[in-house]
Amino acid sequence: MQVMFKSEYIAKIDPINCIGCRSCLKLCQFGAIEYSSIAGNCFINPLKCYGCGVCRTACDQELITLEDKEELPEIYKTW
Repeated sequence: MQVMFKSEYIAKIDPINCIGCRSCLKLCQFGAIEYSSIAGNCFINPLKCYGCGVCRTACDQELITLEDKEELPEIYKTW
């Protein structure tokens, strides 16, 4: 029995302004947030994201937004 269901949203981190503090990474219970040591910032793996928005509370810079997955055709059909 599935306890959690993915929402109609996907979290997205602004890659240009993210400083890579990793505060959001610690809050994601689905393992959807990853850190790139090459770019020095965090990013969301959309296939793992449940769209709950909990990660937004960790970003002091307010760089995490929720986007409607219908606007992302490459993701929309995956679940």
